[in-house]
Amino acid sequence: MRRGASRAASAGAAVVVVEDVITTGGSAEQAIRAVESEGGRVLGVLAVVDREEGGRTALDSAGYAVEVLVRVTELGLT
Repeated sequence: MRRGASRAASAGAAVVVVEDVITTGGSAEQAIRAVESEGGRVLGVLAVVDREEGGRTALDSAGYAVEVLVRVTELGLT
């Protein structure tokens, strides 16, 4: 489990999952499950970089709002 996910999610807590990089969305999904299992409510996911490998789409499809600061193509890294 991601550091702090369960400690930050007491019953009824509103939580934003913060990721440095979204690739497949798996880490964010794991953190979301941890928060929700403790009774927390996930408001959305904030990521610094979207690697544009399907993670944002997967999280959107699962019903979570996703905001990213920059896409990898904007950084010229593809």
